[in-house]
Amino acid sequence: MPESDVPFGESMAAMYEMQSEGKIQHVGISNVNPEEVEIALSMGEVATIENLFGHRQRTTVTFAHEGENGGGVKVLSLCEANDIAFWF
Repeated sequence: MPESDVPFGESMAAMYEMQSEGKIQHVGISNVNPEEVEIALSMGEVATIENLFGHRQRTTVTFAHEGENGGGVKVLSLCEANDIAFWF
């Protein structure tokens, strides 16, 4: 997830709260690393993940302006294991 002053877990808690209030139907996440996927899954169901998955993103790469992508393959395997739709 892009850098933010708000911790990832706090952002996810707000999303799941909006879902429980009926304001949104599904929770999806994007630009996440495997650790962030695990955090989200520990809090509730994830409907979809949208990450880059081009040749360059299939392994862990550190970008000067975006941080580390965490490796697309690692996130994809979590999606497969948890029946989460993966978009790229």
